Amino acid sequence: SREGALFLTSYLENGKIAAARNLSEVRLLKEQADVTAHSGYFTIDKNLGSHLFFLFVRAQEDSHTAPLLLWLQGGPGKSSLFGQFLDNGPLGIDATGRLYRRLPTIQKNMNIIYLDEPVGAGFSYTEDPRGYVKALGQMSEAMEKFLQQFLSMFPEFRNRDFYIAGESYGARATVGISHLLQTTNPDEVPLKLRGVICGVGFLGPILDTMDSTQFLFYSGMLDERGAQLFSERFQLLRNLVRSNATAALGLLTRTIGAARGPRSRHTLFQNLTGYNSHSSAIVEDTPDEFKQFYKFAATPEFKRAFHVDEDRVLDAQREIVTFNLAHQDMLADISDRLQDLLNDQRVLLYTGQMDTLFPAANLEKYFKSLSWDGAAEFRNATRKPWYTRCEPRRFAGYVTSVRNMKYVQVARAGHHAAFDEPAAVYDMMDRFIGNGRPSCS
Repeated sequence: SREGALFLTSYLENGKIAAARNLSEVRLLKEQADVTAHSGYFTIDKNLGSHLFFLFVRAQEDSHTAPLLLWLQGGPGKSSLFGQFLDNGPLGIDATGRLYRRLPTIQKNMNIIYLDEPVGAGFSYTEDPRGYVKALGQMSEAMEKFLQQFLSMFPEFRNRDFYIAGESYGARATVGISHLLQTTNPDEVPLKLRGVICGVGFLGPILDTMDSTQFLFYSGMLDERGAQLFSERFQLLRNLVRSNATAALGLLTRTIGAARGPRSRHTLFQNLTGYNSHSSAIVEDTPDEFKQFYKFAATPEFKRAFHVDEDRVLDAQREIVTFNLAHQDMLADISDRLQDLLNDQRVLLYTGQMDTLFPAANLEKYFKSLSWDGAAEFRNATRKPWYTRCEPRRFAGYVTSVRNMKYVQVARAGHHAAFDEPAAVYDMMDRFIGNGRPSCS
């Protein structure tokens, strides 16, 4: 431990696995949610001082046989602790800052790793600027090193059924690490990959994915003049990216999203819609729960609980992470990797009906453009209405099933689908993983 941070790699290298497990226990989760959890850092590059932070939460039931799930957040650069506290973990935080035990949670029947990736995301960091990754391949290799150390610390999970899930940019990382594991020697990371889950994902071409002009217009967020201005901006971006990608990506940041702070200039989206959150047509500002989470994450109590040094600031390097990924990854086509997964793995793709950042229609159009064994069937398939098993009268969205792929549109959900509709996303994931009857309480 150095300055409050717990670095576990040296313990593993010296055979002190029991000590690593004991020191990494997270008492906060035991006291507040009655679950066993561990957190700390694995060093993935000693020369550059690059460290990945993780939180591992054991399943509440049958953890010795329950599958293992790797959860990856978006951003890029957002901590996966966001997912634990606001999406699907056993311990939630409400709009007043009160901690509560979330029911139901996918962790009831799943062992979950919440990983802050890539280096620089969340509490993960590097001591050398060269440690920031620039491409999906580098990101995937770092996660492979992480998993190898995880299995050294928790060898009982070797050869366990394994799922990888991510939302937004985390869906892109999910495709990267899943494809790497599928195409490398299974002895390198002895886990049985059983399924891939990509939610509201940044998977297709960036400008086609983010051009929400039509959705914003037909949902009433833009009038005709606003729609014309927004459409013209995206056409300018498409022309500019061919000659000057740097300028195009810079202009994109001034077009979408929501700028904050006294010195920040509003984006075109904010000026035209009046919204201060670019995530959902029915949520105009950042939810209070998000603010309370980041407030709690800034406290010494929080950092001590998760074995992080008190000077570390959650998500502080998001701009640096984004800058490093901008050219080699954000403009890269990863369709070949996703197509390989669709042919060889069970894949769940989901979108949010109210997502204003990555509109469902844009993502569905991209999914239908992919070339894989079930492509023609998917393009001609009929979607079916979906109701959750815990609330059978509550409409949850639409499901399209083709071969080993499921495409789900989550009703009422925006870009933060798991936060907006937690019961529906729980039901969807529980069905996909196949845990049998859901735990509704």
